[in-house]
Amino acid sequence: MEESLRSFSQAVELDPNFARAYAGMSGPSAALGRQADAEKYIKLAMEHLDRMTERERYHTRAFFYLVTGDYQKCVEEYGTLVNQYPADRIGQADLAVCSLQLRNIPKAIEASRKAVEIVPNGVVQRLNLSFQRQSRRLSARRFSKWRAGSTGRPKDQFVLGRGLPQPG
Repeated sequence: MEESLRSFSQAVELDPNFARAYAGMSGPSAALGRQADAEKYIKLAMEHLDRMTERERYHTRAFFYLVTGDYQKCVEEYGTLVNQYPADRIGQADLAVCSLQLRNIPKAIEASRKAVEIVPNGVVQRLNLSFQRQSRRLSARRFSKWRAGSTGRPKDQFVLGRGLPQPG
């Protein structure tokens, strides 16, 4: 990942308006736990959206929402992307990540399944799908335990698709 950061950094040195290079620096920064750098680079990419293709703009805006924690907007943006470009494996995978953050496990599983269909031998895609299926099972177990102690009042109703009871 450090190598990809260096490569993108060199690209920015050659062209300070190269928006995709800034976006490319954001992902590895986030993966390395450098949240402030990830946000800085994705914000720089957002300043140059006009230098991107339509598809790149969707990716960049969606990743901006992912990095900054606006998961609802992230789902909306990646949802639009994969509706227009259904074979976009990264869009499908990141849609799953944002959906999971919102505890929409069925949507996360659906997006992960599509990513696996696009890249059948993709290890990361299969791991993500497996993790999300496990999340669904864990949520069902938590619900069963919670329901056993429930009062049956309306506020105790289970929120379908979220896997956890909705507060108050």
